[in-house]
Amino acid sequence: MSAEQIVLDEFGCYYLADDLDVGPGLIHEVPALAAASAERLALALGAADRAPVIALLRELRDDPAHRLHRTIGHQTLLRWSSHDWLFRIFQQIADEIIIRLEQGASAPGAPTREVEFEYGNEHNPVSSVGRIAVSLTKDGDARLSHWRRDRRRQWRATQRDGLWATLMSLLDAAAFPRQPDQPAGGSPPDTPAFSLTCREEGGRARSIELAPGAASRPHTELKRMFFALVDQFSTDILDARMPPGPTLVTDVVDESE
Repeated sequence: MSAEQIVLDEFGCYYLADDLDVGPGLIHEVPALAAASAERLALALGAADRAPVIALLRELRDDPAHRLHRTIGHQTLLRWSSHDWLFRIFQQIADEIIIRLEQGASAPGAPTREVEFEYGNEHNPVSSVGRIAVSLTKDGDARLSHWRRDRRRQWRATQRDGLWATLMSLLDAAAFPRQPDQPAGGSPPDTPAFSLTCREEGGRARSIELAPGAASRPHTELKRMFFALVDQFSTDILDARMPPGPTLVTDVVDESE
C-alpha cells in the first residue's frame, strides 16, 4: 500500500468532521489524536516502511495546497486548509505523529497490565442483561463473568494477536477525561452504568465511565469492542447479536458450574 493511501485511510477513518468537535478547542485534543494515529500506523507499518509516511506527513504539514488535502477534505468533510487556525492544528497533529513514529510510538507512563470493562446491574428491574464484566490482561488472557439475579457464569479465552495493542491505542486516545456529574440517584434504570478500569504495573488504577451516547470516537470504539467480545464469548447474553466482525478471542471455555 502506498504512503498516500495509508495517510488517506488514517485521516479518512479517524478524522471525520462529524466525529470531531471542530473549533479552536480542537487544539486540546491534538496529543490524544496524534498518539492514537501513531499507534495505529506503527502497528501497520514496519520500521523500514515508516519513512515514506513520515515524508508525506511533512509535505502535508508544509503545503496547505497539497492535492491530498483536497482528497481528505472530500472524504471527511473536514478541509484542514480552509482556515489558518485549522491548518495550524493539522500541522501540530502531523508533527506529533511524526515525532511518535520516529521514536517508535512509545507511550509514557507505567504499562497497563489489565483492563476490565463492566456493564449493567443484575438487580436492574427493567433490564434482562444483568451485569457483565470482561477482563483482558497484557499476557493475552481474556475472561468474562456474567451475573443475573439467580446465577453467575464465567468463561475464559485467549486474545487474538493485536487485540491488546488496539485496546491500548484506544485507551490512549480516550485520555481518561473527567466525566460529567451524574444526576441525583445515579443513572436511570434504562441506561446501565458502563465503566472501564485500567490497572497498571505497580498497582495504580484508573477508571472512566463510558457515558451512553458519548460522541467521542475512542469511547464509541471501546464500547463496540466490549459488545463484540461479549458476543464472541457467548451468544446468549446480549439481547441482540452483534454484526459480523473480526475475531477478538479464541479457545473459549465455559467455566460455569
